[in-house]
Amino acid sequence: MREKQGGKIFLVVSILLFLLGGMVSVYTGFEPDPDRSLWFPIIFLATMIINVYISMKESRPYYTMGFSLMAVSSLLYMVIPYLI
Repeated sequence: MREKQGGKIFLVVSILLFLLGGMVSVYTGFEPDPDRSLWFPIIFLATMIINVYISMKESRPYYTMGFSLMAVSSLLYMVIPYLI
């Protein structure tokens, strides 16, 4: 029971961070941070993909959805603006 509550809380926090990242990206005009190279978002994205895989193997659906959402948000808000 405690695992499901932790997973639900993690999913809600992930959704809130996704929305916050979207608002910040729209506010800044999708301009990437010039002080950081492209390696930071790529490493962050790779870490999220690894966490999704581990959560799927351990059958933790809420953590899988949360990490998937964070991977998509890092792709949308951090990697793609560098490539544009």
